Amino acid sequence: MCYFTKNMLREAITTIEESVTLTLPFLPKLHPSVATTFYNLGVCYEKTGDMHRAMELYRESLSIREYILPVHVETASVLNRLAHCVFQQGEVTECFQLFLKSHRILAQVSPVSEAMAEACYYLGVCYMKRSRLREAEEALKEAVRIYKTVYPAGHPYITRVEELLHHVRQRTYGY
Repeated sequence: MCYFTKNMLREAITTIEESVTLTLPFLPKLHPSVATTFYNLGVCYEKTGDMHRAMELYRESLSIREYILPVHVETASVLNRLAHCVFQQGEVTECFQLFLKSHRILAQVSPVSEAMAEACYYLGVCYMKRSRLREAEEALKEAVRIYKTVYPAGHPYITRVEELLHHVRQRTYGY
């Protein structure tokens, strides 16, 4: 994945797709490596802006992960990536369902993690878009609490969520 770390995404896509062509025939369809490959390829396509292709690949990865590892951090990570893409496409309902599923998994396997904080943040945003402000407040408070345990004080993620939480409280309580 050297190309990916150097932001040479087209080269990464070509290399990964070539490896898929060479190795996929020799692996079972439900092999974890196949899921990881689809996920990595999805990340590359997402980074190039091809959200449609990225979402297709995340869905393929997710179908494998949910079958072999239904309650696992990696399954939740795929859900988060897919939900983020869906959110970028303006599909709030599906985004909400995906982040809620991720949240339920992470609550069992990794309750204090960046992935859990991200799920809480986006759940808060989805609740807010649905005018469910009290639920938005609770989700955002949880995101702040978790981000404060995984990042140093003043980190931009903490600030971003605290600002949104303040906005939700203004709309809810008028302060």
